Amino acid sequence: AVWAAPGLRLNGPRAALAASAGYGTLAVARPPRLAVISTGDELAPVESEDLPPHRIRLSNAPACAAALRLRLGAEAALYHAPDDRDETVRQLEAALGQAE
Repeated sequence: AVWAAPGLRLNGPRAALAASAGYGTLAVARPPRLAVISTGDELAPVESEDLPPHRIRLSNAPACAAALRLRLGAEAALYHAPDDRDETVRQLEAALGQAE
């Protein structure tokens, strides 16, 4: 029987509600494995100091990962590919090997 809408996180109150309704076992799914890939030679590591005018800190990838964690409860592996085709392919392959 379905007692909660699909996609709801199982937290303490929901587990208590299920138990009080007699559900000792619940069918659940784990969060997906995700990857966030940033690209571009202009992106510098967050810890970088004294950035040249043509570079910016890599900030959007961590922000995307945080949003995915907040919304889906899923961790996202971060990958970065410079402006190089072969390295971009390597990073994409690595990400695809980790993510679903």
